Amino acid sequence: MMKNIKNDIKRGLQKVIFANSHSKLALILILFISFITSCEDFVEIDAPRNEIVRETAIVDDETAIAAVSGIYSKMMSGSSFNLPTGGLERLMGLYSDEFLSASIDENIFEYVESNLIASNNNSGGFWGTSFEVLLNINSLIEILQDNENVTQGTKNQIIGEAKFLRAFYHFYLTNLYGPIPIVTSSNVELNNTISRSSEEAVYNQITLDLTEALELMANNFDFISGKRIRPNRDAAIALLARVYLYAGDWQKAEDNATLLINNNLYNLESDLNNTFLATSNEAIWQLQPVLPDMLVPQAKFLLLTTAPTGNNIFFRETFHDEFEINDQRFTNWVGLFSDVTTGADYYFSFKYKNNANVTNTTQEYLIMFRLAEQYLIRAEARAQLGDISGSQSDLNVIRGRASLNDTSAVTANDLLDDIFQERQLELFAEWGHRWFDMKRTGRADEILSPLKTTWKSTNIILPIPEIEITNNPNLLPQNSGY
Repeated sequence: MMKNIKNDIKRGLQKVIFANSHSKLALILILFISFITSCEDFVEIDAPRNEIVRETAIVDDETAIAAVSGIYSKMMSGSSFNLPTGGLERLMGLYSDEFLSASIDENIFEYVESNLIASNNNSGGFWGTSFEVLLNINSLIEILQDNENVTQGTKNQIIGEAKFLRAFYHFYLTNLYGPIPIVTSSNVELNNTISRSSEEAVYNQITLDLTEALELMANNFDFISGKRIRPNRDAAIALLARVYLYAGDWQKAEDNATLLINNNLYNLESDLNNTFLATSNEAIWQLQPVLPDMLVPQAKFLLLTTAPTGNNIFFRETFHDEFEINDQRFTNWVGLFSDVTTGADYYFSFKYKNNANVTNTTQEYLIMFRLAEQYLIRAEARAQLGDISGSQSDLNVIRGRASLNDTSAVTANDLLDDIFQERQLELFAEWGHRWFDMKRTGRADEILSPLKTTWKSTNIILPIPEIEITNNPNLLPQNSGY
Protein backbone atom coordinates (compact mmCIF):
# COMPACT_ATOMS: atom_id res chain seq x y z
CA MET A 1 0.00 0.00 0.00
CA MET A 2 2.72 2.49 1.01
CA LYS A 3 4.71 1.72 -2.15
CA ASN A 4 1.66 2.52 -4.28
CA ILE A 5 1.07 5.76 -2.38
CA LYS A 6 4.67 6.84 -2.87
CA ASN A 7 4.45 6.17 -6.59
CA ASP A 8 1.12 8.02 -6.83
CA ILE A 9 2.59 11.03 -5.02
CA LYS A 10 5.57 11.15 -7.32
CA ARG A 11 3.43 10.90 -10.46
CA GLY A 12 0.74 13.24 -9.17
CA LEU A 13 3.14 16.01 -8.14
CA GLN A 14 5.75 15.78 -10.86
CA LYS A 15 4.14 18.41 -13.07
CA VAL A 16 3.49 20.72 -10.12
CA ILE A 17 7.09 20.62 -8.97
CA PHE A 18 8.62 21.27 -12.35
CA ALA A 19 6.09 23.95 -13.18
CA ASN A 20 6.72 25.75 -9.90
CA SER A 21 10.43 25.16 -9.42
CA HIS A 22 10.93 28.55 -7.77
CA SER A 23 7.85 28.52 -5.54
CA LYS A 24 7.38 27.80 -1.86
CA LEU A 25 4.91 25.09 -2.80
CA ALA A 26 7.49 23.23 -4.84
CA LEU A 27 9.94 23.30 -1.98
CA ILE A 28 7.42 21.93 0.49
CA LEU A 29 6.29 19.22 -1.93
CA ILE A 30 9.90 18.16 -2.47
CA LEU A 31 10.35 17.87 1.29
CA PHE A 32 7.10 15.96 1.57
CA ILE A 33 8.10 13.46 -1.11
CA SER A 34 11.52 13.02 0.49
CA PHE A 35 9.95 12.10 3.79
CA ILE A 36 7.34 9.75 2.31
CA THR A 37 9.98 8.03 0.22
CA SER A 38 12.26 7.39 3.17
CA CYS A 39 9.81 6.32 5.89
CA GLU A 40 7.90 3.10 5.24
CA ASP A 41 5.87 3.32 8.44
CA PHE A 42 4.56 6.87 7.98
CA VAL A 43 0.82 7.38 8.23
CA GLU A 44 -1.02 6.52 5.02
CA ILE A 45 -2.70 9.54 3.44
CA ASP A 46 -4.36 10.31 0.14
CA ALA A 47 -2.05 11.40 -2.64
CA PRO A 48 -2.28 15.13 -3.41
CA ARG A 49 -3.72 16.18 -6.77
CA ASN A 50 -2.21 18.38 -9.45
CA GLU A 51 -4.48 21.30 -8.56
CA ILE A 52 -2.94 21.76 -5.08
CA VAL A 53 -2.11 25.40 -4.39
CA ARG A 54 0.07 26.95 -1.71
CA GLU A 55 -2.75 27.23 0.85
CA THR A 56 -3.33 23.47 0.79
CA ALA A 57 0.25 22.28 0.62
CA ILE A 58 0.07 21.72 4.37
CA VAL A 59 -3.49 20.73 5.17
CA ASP A 60 -3.21 19.49 8.77
CA ASP A 61 -0.81 18.52 11.55
CA GLU A 62 0.25 15.32 9.81
CA THR A 63 1.33 17.00 6.60
CA ALA A 64 3.12 19.72 8.58
CA ILE A 65 5.03 17.04 10.47
CA ALA A 66 5.78 15.32 7.17
CA ALA A 67 7.32 18.53 5.85
CA VAL A 68 9.72 19.06 8.76
CA SER A 69 10.53 15.36 8.88
CA GLY A 70 11.42 15.63 5.21
CA ILE A 71 14.21 18.03 6.14
CA TYR A 72 15.72 15.48 8.53
CA SER A 73 15.35 12.82 5.85
CA LYS A 74 17.24 15.00 3.40
CA MET A 75 19.91 15.69 6.02
CA MET A 76 20.57 11.97 6.36
CA SER A 77 20.27 11.16 2.66
CA GLY A 78 22.15 13.90 0.91
CA SER A 79 21.81 17.50 2.01
CA SER A 80 23.74 18.22 5.18
CA PHE A 81 27.46 18.74 4.92
CA ASN A 82 27.74 15.52 2.88
CA LEU A 83 26.31 13.49 5.75
CA PRO A 84 25.82 10.35 3.63
CA THR A 85 29.61 10.11 3.32
CA GLY A 86 30.46 11.44 6.77
CA GLY A 87 31.65 14.50 4.88
CA LEU A 88 32.23 17.01 7.67
CA GLU A 89 33.99 14.47 9.88
CA ARG A 90 36.00 13.07 6.98
CA LEU A 91 37.04 16.26 5.26
CA MET A 92 37.61 18.55 8.22
CA GLY A 93 39.31 15.67 10.02
CA LEU A 94 41.72 15.51 7.08
CA TYR A 95 42.00 19.31 7.07
CA SER A 96 43.03 19.27 10.74
CA ASP A 97 45.44 16.77 12.33
CA GLU A 98 43.01 13.88 12.86
CA PHE A 99 43.02 11.81 9.68
CA LEU A 100 44.94 10.66 6.64
CA SER A 101 43.40 9.22 3.48
CA ALA A 102 44.19 6.48 1.00
CA SER A 103 42.49 8.46 -1.77
CA ILE A 104 44.38 9.63 -4.85
CA ASP A 105 41.65 12.17 -5.63
CA GLU A 106 43.16 15.64 -5.84
CA ASN A 107 40.05 17.12 -4.21
CA ILE A 108 40.73 14.94 -1.15
CA PHE A 109 44.48 15.51 -1.17
CA GLU A 110 43.89 19.26 -0.93
CA TYR A 111 42.19 18.62 2.41
CA VAL A 112 45.06 16.45 3.61
CA GLU A 113 47.41 19.33 2.84
CA SER A 114 44.95 22.00 4.08
CA ASN A 115 45.53 23.74 0.78
CA LEU A 116 42.19 24.05 -1.03
CA ILE A 117 41.50 25.82 -4.28
CA ALA A 118 38.19 27.56 -4.86
CA SER A 119 37.08 24.96 -7.42
CA ASN A 120 37.38 22.05 -4.97
CA ASN A 121 34.23 19.98 -5.46
CA ASN A 122 33.92 18.90 -1.84
CA SER A 123 34.03 22.42 -0.42
CA GLY A 124 31.31 23.39 -2.87
CA GLY A 125 29.21 20.53 -1.51
CA PHE A 126 29.25 22.00 1.98
CA TRP A 127 28.07 25.36 0.66
CA GLY A 128 25.53 24.37 -1.97
CA THR A 129 23.63 21.67 -0.10
CA SER A 130 23.44 23.78 3.04
CA PHE A 131 21.87 26.76 1.29
CA GLU A 132 19.43 24.44 -0.47
CA VAL A 133 18.23 23.17 2.90
CA LEU A 134 18.05 26.73 4.24
CA LEU A 135 15.71 27.60 1.39
CA ASN A 136 13.44 24.72 2.39
CA ILE A 137 13.58 25.71 6.05
CA ASN A 138 12.60 29.30 5.30
CA SER A 139 9.76 28.18 3.07
CA LEU A 140 8.40 25.97 5.84
CA ILE A 141 8.48 28.85 8.34
CA GLU A 142 6.71 31.22 5.94
CA ILE A 143 3.95 28.79 5.03
CA LEU A 144 3.26 27.75 8.61
CA GLN A 145 3.15 31.23 10.13
CA ASP A 146 -0.28 32.09 8.71
CA ASN A 147 -1.56 28.55 8.27
CA GLU A 148 -4.89 28.02 10.05
CA ASN A 149 -5.08 24.29 9.25
CA VAL A 150 -2.36 23.32 11.73
CA THR A 151 -2.97 23.36 15.48
CA GLN A 152 -1.06 26.00 17.41
CA GLY A 153 0.99 23.51 19.42
CA THR A 154 2.20 21.65 16.34
CA LYS A 155 2.81 24.92 14.51
CA ASN A 156 4.92 26.28 17.39
CA GLN A 157 7.01 23.13 17.62
CA ILE A 158 7.72 22.94 13.90
CA ILE A 159 8.51 26.64 13.49
CA GLY A 160 10.79 26.32 16.52
CA GLU A 161 12.55 23.36 14.94
CA ALA A 162 12.90 25.23 11.67
CA LYS A 163 14.46 28.27 13.36
CA PHE A 164 16.79 25.99 15.29
CA LEU A 165 17.84 24.31 12.04
CA ARG A 166 18.38 27.69 10.40
CA ALA A 167 20.72 28.62 13.23
CA PHE A 168 22.44 25.23 12.99
CA TYR A 169 23.25 25.66 9.30
CA HIS A 170 24.36 29.28 9.64
CA PHE A 171 26.62 28.26 12.55
CA TYR A 172 28.51 25.68 10.54
CA LEU A 173 28.67 27.76 7.38
CA THR A 174 30.16 30.80 9.09
CA ASN A 175 32.68 28.68 10.98
CA LEU A 176 33.77 27.07 7.72
CA TYR A 177 33.72 30.10 5.41
CA GLY A 178 33.79 33.22 7.60
CA PRO A 179 31.41 35.94 6.32
CA ILE A 180 28.43 34.32 4.60
CA PRO A 181 24.99 35.37 3.35
CA ILE A 182 22.29 35.42 6.03
CA VAL A 183 19.43 33.55 4.37
CA THR A 184 16.09 34.07 6.12
CA SER A 185 13.79 34.12 3.08
CA SER A 186 12.65 31.56 0.52
CA ASN A 187 12.73 34.18 -2.24
CA VAL A 188 15.00 32.57 -4.83
CA GLU A 189 15.66 35.76 -6.78
CA LEU A 190 16.70 37.57 -3.60
CA ASN A 191 18.93 34.75 -2.43
CA ASN A 192 20.60 34.45 -5.84
CA THR A 193 21.95 38.00 -5.51
CA ILE A 194 22.52 38.22 -1.77
CA SER A 195 25.76 39.57 -0.32
CA ARG A 196 27.79 38.19 2.56
CA SER A 197 27.42 39.46 6.13
CA SER A 198 30.06 39.72 8.83
CA GLU A 199 30.56 36.82 11.23
CA GLU A 200 29.27 39.06 14.03
CA ALA A 201 26.04 39.67 12.13
CA VAL A 202 25.69 35.96 11.41
CA TYR A 203 26.14 35.14 15.10
CA ASN A 204 23.51 37.74 16.00
CA GLN A 205 21.05 36.01 13.64
CA ILE A 206 21.97 32.59 15.05
CA THR A 207 21.37 33.81 18.60
CA LEU A 208 18.06 35.42 17.62
CA ASP A 209 16.81 32.24 15.94
CA LEU A 210 17.82 30.06 18.86
CA THR A 211 16.26 32.40 21.41
CA GLU A 212 12.98 32.38 19.49
CA ALA A 213 13.15 28.60 19.03
CA LEU A 214 13.47 28.17 22.81
CA GLU A 215 10.10 29.80 23.30
CA LEU A 216 8.37 27.60 20.74
CA MET A 217 9.71 24.07 21.17
CA ALA A 218 8.70 21.44 23.72
CA ASN A 219 10.88 20.77 26.76
CA ASN A 220 10.60 16.97 26.41
CA PHE A 221 10.25 14.35 23.67
CA ASP A 222 6.58 13.48 24.11
CA PHE A 223 5.78 15.00 20.71
CA ILE A 224 7.94 12.33 19.04
CA SER A 225 6.94 9.37 21.25
CA GLY A 226 9.98 9.67 23.47
CA LYS A 227 12.54 9.37 20.67
CA ARG A 228 15.22 12.03 20.30
CA ILE A 229 15.16 12.16 16.50
CA ARG A 230 13.69 15.66 16.34
CA PRO A 231 15.09 18.54 18.39
CA ASN A 232 13.32 19.93 21.43
CA ARG A 233 14.24 23.17 23.22
CA ASP A 234 17.28 21.47 24.79
CA ALA A 235 18.93 21.17 21.37
CA ALA A 236 18.61 24.95 21.05
CA ILE A 237 20.16 25.34 24.51
CA ALA A 238 23.01 23.01 23.51
CA LEU A 239 23.77 25.01 20.39
CA LEU A 240 23.48 28.29 22.31
CA ALA A 241 26.05 27.03 24.82
CA ARG A 242 28.41 26.24 21.96
CA VAL A 243 27.73 29.56 20.21
CA TYR A 244 28.49 31.52 23.38
CA LEU A 245 31.66 29.50 23.95
CA TYR A 246 32.88 30.24 20.42
CA ALA A 247 31.98 33.92 20.87
CA GLY A 248 33.82 34.14 24.20
CA ASP A 249 30.70 34.92 26.24
CA TRP A 250 31.82 32.65 29.07
CA GLN A 251 29.01 33.32 31.55
CA LYS A 252 26.25 32.58 29.05
CA ALA A 253 28.12 29.49 27.87
CA GLU A 254 28.29 28.25 31.45
CA ASP A 255 24.65 29.11 32.17
CA ASN A 256 23.31 27.25 29.14
CA ALA A 257 25.50 24.20 29.65
CA THR A 258 24.35 24.06 33.27
CA LEU A 259 20.70 23.90 32.19
CA LEU A 260 21.44 20.67 30.35
CA ILE A 261 23.80 19.16 32.92
CA ASN A 262 21.13 19.65 35.59
CA ASN A 263 18.35 18.25 33.38
CA ASN A 264 17.50 14.71 34.45
CA LEU A 265 16.48 13.81 30.88
CA TYR A 266 20.18 13.45 30.07
CA ASN A 267 22.93 11.42 31.72
CA LEU A 268 26.38 10.32 30.66
CA GLU A 269 26.38 6.68 29.64
CA SER A 270 28.64 4.76 32.02
CA ASP A 271 29.23 2.19 29.29
CA LEU A 272 30.94 4.08 26.47
CA ASN A 273 29.56 1.65 23.91
CA ASN A 274 26.01 2.83 24.67
CA THR A 275 26.79 6.45 23.81
CA PHE A 276 25.95 6.25 20.11
CA LEU A 277 23.00 3.90 20.28
CA ALA A 278 19.41 4.84 19.51
CA THR A 279 18.68 4.41 23.23
CA SER A 280 21.51 6.67 24.44
CA ASN A 281 20.61 8.73 27.52
CA GLU A 282 23.47 11.05 26.63
CA ALA A 283 21.90 12.12 23.34
CA ILE A 284 20.35 15.58 23.26
CA TRP A 285 19.49 15.27 19.57
CA GLN A 286 19.96 12.36 17.18
CA LEU A 287 19.13 11.64 13.54
CA GLN A 288 17.63 8.34 12.51
CA PRO A 289 19.22 6.71 9.42
CA VAL A 290 16.91 6.67 6.41
CA LEU A 291 18.99 5.11 3.64
CA PRO A 292 18.02 1.53 2.70
CA ASP A 293 20.82 -0.08 4.73
CA MET A 294 19.80 1.95 7.84
CA LEU A 295 23.45 2.54 8.74
CA VAL A 296 24.88 5.75 10.19
CA PRO A 297 27.03 7.25 7.40
CA GLN A 298 29.94 7.81 9.79
CA ALA A 299 30.17 4.04 10.35
CA LYS A 300 30.12 3.26 6.65
CA PHE A 301 33.04 5.52 5.83
CA LEU A 302 35.07 5.74 9.05
CA LEU A 303 35.09 2.07 10.04
CA LEU A 304 37.78 -0.12 8.46
CA THR A 305 37.29 -3.81 7.77
CA THR A 306 39.99 -3.96 5.10
CA ALA A 307 43.11 -1.98 4.31
CA PRO A 308 42.01 1.58 3.48
CA THR A 309 41.28 2.40 -0.14
CA GLY A 310 39.43 5.17 -1.94
CA ASN A 311 37.41 7.34 0.46
CA ASN A 312 38.45 5.41 3.58
CA ILE A 313 40.33 7.45 6.16
CA PHE A 314 42.40 6.52 9.19
CA PHE A 315 44.01 8.32 12.10
CA ARG A 316 47.41 9.94 11.78
CA GLU A 317 50.20 7.81 13.21
CA THR A 318 50.55 9.90 16.36
CA PHE A 319 46.86 10.00 17.30
CA HIS A 320 46.86 6.92 19.52
CA ASP A 321 49.83 8.35 21.46
CA GLU A 322 47.57 11.15 22.72
CA PHE A 323 45.63 8.75 24.96
CA GLU A 324 46.72 8.02 28.51
CA ILE A 325 47.17 4.42 29.59
CA ASN A 326 43.82 2.77 30.44
CA ASP A 327 41.76 5.45 28.69
CA GLN A 328 38.58 3.54 27.95
CA ARG A 329 37.80 5.81 25.00
CA PHE A 330 40.78 4.31 23.23
CA THR A 331 39.70 0.81 24.21
CA ASN A 332 36.09 1.24 23.10
CA TRP A 333 36.09 3.98 20.47
CA VAL A 334 39.29 3.36 18.49
CA GLY A 335 39.58 0.36 16.20
CA LEU A 336 42.69 -1.24 14.74
CA PHE A 337 43.04 -2.95 11.39
CA SER A 338 46.35 -4.76 10.85
CA ASP A 339 47.20 -5.45 7.22
CA VAL A 340 48.82 -8.89 7.22
CA THR A 341 50.15 -8.30 3.70
CA THR A 342 52.10 -5.12 4.42
CA GLY A 343 52.36 -5.28 8.20
CA ALA A 344 50.86 -1.79 8.45
CA ASP A 345 48.52 -0.89 11.32
CA TYR A 346 45.60 1.46 10.74
CA TYR A 347 43.71 3.01 13.64
CA PHE A 348 40.20 4.21 12.88
CA SER A 349 37.14 5.70 14.56
CA PHE A 350 35.03 2.93 16.09
CA LYS A 351 32.38 5.02 17.82
CA TYR A 352 29.75 3.74 15.40
CA LYS A 353 30.19 0.01 15.02
CA ASN A 354 27.55 -1.11 12.51
CA ASN A 355 28.88 -1.55 9.00
CA ALA A 356 27.89 -3.45 5.89
CA ASN A 357 30.70 -5.91 6.66
CA VAL A 358 30.08 -6.10 10.40
CA THR A 359 27.21 -8.06 11.94
CA ASN A 360 25.71 -6.04 14.76
CA THR A 361 22.00 -5.89 15.50
CA THR A 362 22.19 -2.97 17.95
CA GLN A 363 20.56 0.09 16.40
CA GLU A 364 22.66 3.23 16.12
CA TYR A 365 21.49 6.80 15.52
CA LEU A 366 23.67 9.70 14.46
CA ILE A 367 24.52 11.87 17.47
CA MET A 368 24.12 15.57 16.71
CA PHE A 369 24.51 16.90 20.27
CA ARG A 370 25.40 14.98 23.44
CA LEU A 371 25.85 15.78 27.10
CA ALA A 372 29.62 15.19 27.30
CA GLU A 373 30.22 18.27 25.16
CA GLN A 374 28.24 20.37 27.62
CA TYR A 375 30.53 19.34 30.49
CA LEU A 376 33.53 20.35 28.39
CA ILE A 377 31.88 23.64 27.42
CA ARG A 378 31.19 24.45 31.06
CA ALA A 379 34.69 23.38 32.12
CA GLU A 380 36.22 25.76 29.58
CA ALA A 381 33.88 28.62 30.41
CA ARG A 382 34.58 28.21 34.13
CA ALA A 383 38.34 28.18 33.56
CA GLN A 384 38.01 31.42 31.57
CA LEU A 385 35.94 32.90 34.42
CA GLY A 386 38.53 31.89 37.02
CA ASP A 387 36.39 29.18 38.63
CA ILE A 388 39.23 26.68 38.98
CA SER A 389 37.50 24.11 41.18
CA GLY A 390 34.34 24.19 39.08
CA SER A 391 36.34 23.68 35.90
CA GLN A 392 38.31 20.83 37.46
CA SER A 393 35.09 19.17 38.60
CA ASP A 394 33.53 19.21 35.13
CA LEU A 395 36.72 18.02 33.46
CA ASN A 396 37.03 15.20 35.98
CA VAL A 397 33.53 13.97 35.18
CA ILE A 398 34.65 13.35 31.60
CA ARG A 399 37.99 11.89 32.66
CA GLY A 400 36.36 9.70 35.28
CA ARG A 401 33.94 8.23 32.74
CA ALA A 402 37.02 7.25 30.71
CA SER A 403 38.57 5.60 33.82
CA LEU A 404 41.25 8.27 34.17
CA ASN A 405 42.55 10.03 37.27
CA ASP A 406 41.55 13.60 38.06
CA THR A 407 43.29 16.39 36.21
CA SER A 408 46.51 17.68 37.75
CA ALA A 409 45.95 21.19 36.34
CA VAL A 410 45.64 23.91 39.00
CA THR A 411 45.84 27.11 36.95
CA ALA A 412 43.41 28.45 34.39
CA ASN A 413 45.94 28.20 31.54
CA ASP A 414 46.84 24.62 32.40
CA LEU A 415 43.17 23.73 32.64
CA LEU A 416 42.50 25.24 29.22
CA ASP A 417 45.31 23.11 27.80
CA ASP A 418 43.86 20.00 29.44
CA ILE A 419 40.34 20.80 28.20
CA PHE A 420 41.65 21.27 24.66
CA GLN A 421 43.25 17.83 24.93
CA GLU A 422 40.14 16.23 26.42
CA ARG A 423 37.99 17.66 23.66
CA GLN A 424 40.30 16.01 21.12
CA LEU A 425 39.96 12.62 22.81
CA GLU A 426 36.26 12.83 23.67
CA LEU A 427 34.89 14.40 20.48
CA PHE A 428 37.15 12.99 17.76
CA ALA A 429 35.46 12.16 14.45
CA GLU A 430 32.34 14.07 15.49
CA TRP A 431 31.11 17.06 13.52
CA GLY A 432 34.57 18.52 12.86
CA HIS A 433 35.06 19.48 16.52
CA ARG A 434 38.84 19.09 16.36
CA TRP A 435 39.15 21.54 13.47
CA PHE A 436 36.80 24.10 14.96
CA ASP A 437 38.61 23.89 18.31
CA MET A 438 41.98 24.51 16.66
CA LYS A 439 40.50 27.41 14.71
CA ARG A 440 38.64 29.18 17.52
CA THR A 441 41.48 28.86 20.07
CA GLY A 442 44.10 30.20 17.65
CA ARG A 443 46.17 26.98 17.73
CA ALA A 444 45.91 26.00 14.07
CA ASP A 445 49.19 27.62 12.99
CA GLU A 446 51.14 26.05 15.84
CA ILE A 447 49.76 22.55 15.24
CA LEU A 448 49.51 22.40 11.46
CA SER A 449 52.63 24.26 10.32
CA PRO A 450 54.95 21.36 11.27
CA LEU A 451 52.60 18.80 9.67
CA LYS A 452 51.71 20.45 6.35
CA THR A 453 54.28 22.17 4.16
CA THR A 454 51.62 24.17 2.31
CA TRP A 455 49.85 25.47 5.44
CA LYS A 456 49.17 29.22 5.48
CA SER A 457 47.45 31.26 8.18
CA THR A 458 44.80 32.34 5.66
CA ASN A 459 43.75 28.67 5.34
CA ILE A 460 41.88 29.09 8.61
CA ILE A 461 38.72 29.55 6.56
CA LEU A 462 37.75 27.76 3.36
CA PRO A 463 37.43 29.50 -0.02
CA ILE A 464 34.00 30.51 -1.25
CA PRO A 465 33.27 27.94 -3.99
CA GLU A 466 34.21 29.29 -7.40
CA ILE A 467 30.92 28.28 -8.99
CA GLU A 468 28.96 30.22 -6.36
CA ILE A 469 30.87 33.43 -7.09
CA THR A 470 30.33 32.89 -10.81
CA ASN A 471 26.60 32.56 -10.21
CA ASN A 472 26.47 35.44 -7.74
CA PRO A 473 29.27 38.03 -8.02
CA ASN A 474 27.85 39.78 -4.93
CA LEU A 475 29.64 37.12 -2.86
CA LEU A 476 32.93 38.83 -3.70
CA PRO A 477 35.50 39.52 -2.42
CA GLN A 478 36.88 35.99 -2.18
CA ASN A 479 38.36 35.01 1.18
CA SER A 480 41.96 36.13 1.64
CA GLY A 481 44.61 33.76 0.31
CA TYR A 482 42.50 32.18 -2.42
